[in-house]
Amino acid sequence: MRILLLEDNALMAACVVLALDAEGHDTFLASTIASAVEAVSAISFDVAMLDIEIGKELSFGLAHHLLDIGHRFFFTSARDPSLLPEAFAQTLYLRKPYDMAHLSRILKELGTA
Repeated sequence: MRILLLEDNALMAACVVLALDAEGHDTFLASTIASAVEAVSAISFDVAMLDIEIGKELSFGLAHHLLDIGHRFFFTSARDPSLLPEAFAQTLYLRKPYDMAHLSRILKELGTA
């Protein structure tokens, strides 16, 4: 599975990329919302994994764009999922720190959806 990972914490991103690659996924890392937007238009991917807070920005605008163009995605954050806007209340959510077994289940669910 090709995965777009939006994550601005370099250590966390490196760990997640290594874990995903070890499971056979092809992971593209974007550390800013701008680079993620560029990636969406430049590469093909199966699912996006969006950290909600990227620096001082929120990734909800990118999530709306992904919805508009029909791309699957889910959110990650250390914050409580009840803080998601109503439009994303039913979106899959992975709480930080990551539980890799939970991440694998989400990817499997989205891969077969």
